Amino acid sequence: MKVRIAIITTVLLIGVVLYIIDPQWWIIVAFVFSFVILFVITAIFLLKRWREKS
Repeated sequence: MKVRIAIITTVLLIGVVLYIIDPQWWIIVAFVFSFVILFVITAIFLLKRWREKS
């Protein structure tokens, strides 16, 4: 759990720095980040379903 919080904090800090440097980066980062979150949630969900079956 602590690792997850550290990763989120790091990503947010990188996002803020990129936003200060160039606001257009923020749109790209947010777009990619939402895709990554969706992918991770789907992967975890599928893994849980797969574990329950086997």
